[in-house]
Amino acid sequence: MNVLESLRELLDGDDVVLYECRRCGTTFSTETTECPRCESNEIARYEW
Repeated sequence: MNVLESLRELLDGDDVVLYECRRCGTTFSTETTECPRCESNEIARYEW
């Protein structure tokens, strides 16, 4: 899921949870303990 898709969900009134790697900035919509791109375990969780 990219940022645009996340914003569309937000505007539709659905709750949005976005996860982002703090090292490389990759975003994803499913919870994980490790970034699939850079393998960092520093994952931020954002809820709208």
